Formats: sequence, structure tokens, C-alpha cells
Amino acid sequence: MRYKCDICGNEIELNKYTLVFRNNKLQNKDAYCCEQEMKCITENEGMPTIIRNEYTQEDRIIQHKANQKERRLKKDGYDKHNPNDKPPKRRIK
Repeated sequence: MRYKCDICGNEIELNKYTLVFRNNKLQNKDAYCCEQEMKCITENEGMPTIIRNEYTQEDRIIQHKANQKERRLKKDGYDKHNPNDKPPKRRIK
């Protein structure tokens, strides 16, 4: 993170830092210049976003329902639970 002093214009870059609780807020212990806290000038502030590649419970339920439907279609030739899907016509000999 990059910090800049408003008074003298001094800039520093800190990769590791310690947060302390001063004046009812969290402040960087090493970002002090001219008896005042330096301002952070880093563009990307905040916590990073974590993206997980694992299935959620909802994904498992959706996959299970899709598998059930596929098994029904293989067994019966049509979907009994879908009112628009009709059974195949049987030939009379």
C-alpha cells in the first residue's frame, strides 16, 4: 500500500504493516509523518474477493433433479411430470 503525507509530500510504500487503534479508529502504525497520519493512495482498497470452485448445496440439488429427469426419460420415453410431454404413440398391428 502506498501512503502520502499531506504536509511535506513524502511518499512511502509498505508491503507489511501493523494496525493499531488510535483516536477511535484503526490506523497504520508505520504510516506517520510530520506528527500526522499519512493518507493511503492505493487504488484497490478493501478485501479481495474469494471465488470458490466447489459445488454448493443448491448446485447439488439442481444436478440431482436433472439426473432424475434423465433417468425417467430413458425408462419411459417421455417425462410423466411434464404436462406438455405426451407418451409415444403405440402402433397397432
